[in-house]
Amino acid sequence: MRISTFIANRIAFNQNRSFSRFIIRLSIVATVISVAAMIITLAFANGFQQKVSEKVFSFWGHLRIQEALPYSSLITEEIPIINNSEIVNEIKARPEVKAIYPFATRYAILKTKDDLQGILVKGLDKTYDSNYLKEFIVEGSFIAFNDSSYSRDIMISKKTATELKLKLNDRVLIYFIRPDGSKRPDRLTIKGIFKTGIGDFDNSFAIGDIQLIRRLNDWQNNQIGGYEVVLNDYKKADTTTQVLATLPGFDEDWSVQNIKDYIPNIFDWLNMQDTTRNVLIGIMIVVAVINLITCLIILVLERMRMVGVLKAIGASDWAVQKYFCAIV
Repeated sequence: MRISTFIANRIAFNQNRSFSRFIIRLSIVATVISVAAMIITLAFANGFQQKVSEKVFSFWGHLRIQEALPYSSLITEEIPIINNSEIVNEIKARPEVKAIYPFATRYAILKTKDDLQGILVKGLDKTYDSNYLKEFIVEGSFIAFNDSSYSRDIMISKKTATELKLKLNDRVLIYFIRPDGSKRPDRLTIKGIFKTGIGDFDNSFAIGDIQLIRRLNDWQNNQIGGYEVVLNDYKKADTTTQVLATLPGFDEDWSVQNIKDYIPNIFDWLNMQDTTRNVLIGIMIVVAVINLITCLIILVLERMRMVGVLKAIGASDWAVQKYFCAIV
């Protein structure tokens, strides 16, 4: 072993300029570049997937509990359910659950002097942890809740604000469609402007007070659209969905859905990044292997005389192979 190492070092690290020395250094540089490219590809792909997933989960939570509706989507208005404090406490007690918040949604039209735009107002209450949306707020702050009545604050997306030429603290006219088809106008103040970077969210949603939704729908104070459940580990979403649905106090008319089921297009797109990442890594591995094989072939061809001398003095094939394998 010492002899093979000595000969390999003499070939690889001799001070004289030689083609072998150049090829070895070129092989090392190429291999380093290939490995670095693989590491960077993994970092970017995994980081991108994680960041987009975190944005979705921060905006909507990991699970949604609401009245079972066939073929419902993220923009479907909910059938009201009764806010059940007992089942909420049971869900909070689960080790997988980090938090649970009530919510409700309602379609509306934002109107300015020159333009109008349809949005879906997502109503939240004062128990909601605004830190989940804090990273998205580019101007202003989260809405301020009013204990005596509903808050007249609203948060809109940066895209909506640009299209309607609205600024922070502007008063905007908003129309809600009543159940009987009539329009109910109201004026709300732009308290904050957010940007998620996800087109489906920035194009369609605004954040308001759930008390406003209740008032518009003629709901009681104990009625909500559903619950958003935030988990400690999003990878356990599927198993937690089954666990929550089997809790003793869980209403049989309710359903628990993974947020991925509501917006499969985003997560299918993210899963496609795995294929792209694997293809790139496969190409880099092939390049690195071909590079090492080429390096060995060139070294062997250049050292044919040395191989002949070694074989003449009785060196075995394996011994000769070790000299060249020790180089790379």
